[in-house]
Amino acid sequence: MAAAGLPAARIPYDPGMFASPAPTDPPRRWSSTARLAVLAALGVILSAAPAQAAPPTAPARPAQTAPDRPAGEPAAPPKSDAPADPPAKEPAALGTVFAVLETSKGDILLELDGEKAPISVANFLVYLDEGLYDETVFHRVMDGFMIQGGGFNERLEPRPTKPAIKNEWTNGLRNERGTIAMARLPQPDSATSQFFINVRDNPALNGNAERGMPGYAVFGKVVAGMDAVDAIRVVPTEPRGMHQNVPKEPVKIVKARRVETEVAKKRIAAEQAERARQESQKEAEKSKEKESATEGTTDAPKGRYGS
Repeated sequence: MAAAGLPAARIPYDPGMFASPAPTDPPRRWSSTARLAVLAALGVILSAAPAQAAPPTAPARPAQTAPDRPAGEPAAPPKSDAPADPPAKEPAALGTVFAVLETSKGDILLELDGEKAPISVANFLVYLDEGLYDETVFHRVMDGFMIQGGGFNERLEPRPTKPAIKNEWTNGLRNERGTIAMARLPQPDSATSQFFINVRDNPALNGNAERGMPGYAVFGKVVAGMDAVDAIRVVPTEPRGMHQNVPKEPVKIVKARRVETEVAKKRIAAEQAERARQESQKEAEKSKEKESATEGTTDAPKGRYGS
């Protein structure tokens, strides 16, 4: 019997299998009448017997199949003419990358940390470079918590996504005000396209390794345009279908794109200068208010001798 998983062996034909044994006694003589009777009987038997079946043969082996394997070993997948995909590798550290979200409430300039979060940053850039964030919305807005986007268009129809990525929540980056992190399902390694921006410090999202509670992977921060984030976080919201905290008026990401480092630095410097100007103006206004409060008051009384 052939071994399991192996084709049946072809049975070789041996002429000696059907040869008569060598005679040991002298042949007996038959009368002519007996001979005729025996021949007649043989003729009847042979005419009634079915034709002999051909010996079994191994089936032809199809092209490009796995080699024979021992019984119980799983079959190898069939080969393909297409070249095999290379094994998946973690992306190399990308350094610092700048990107801007052009929203209906203003531009948000992001500094992405490709050194500490290479997987998350590479994933974010794939969606950004393919234009999959363009014409999406911030579909979940919670003042005092975060604003979330990157997954739906204005009609709350989901955008296509890539395979989920590894959760880099232990990279040392914290969920603090102004940081951007990957949104995900309860499963740790389930993040795809959606992200959120923290509008306050959210230490509960950092996870707890001792308790086996994975956190949410931070992969960058807002370096300019936090005023746009604050404008988004206070928009009126409502439930819509299965979604909660949906802005009543859509807050769009009109376009998302990379920004050259020098351009980003100029944008950061310009915002810092504007912030310094505004703070200086506020201080000047406070000084004027103090001066106005003291105008019209009488002079302090002089000493007894008019000194």
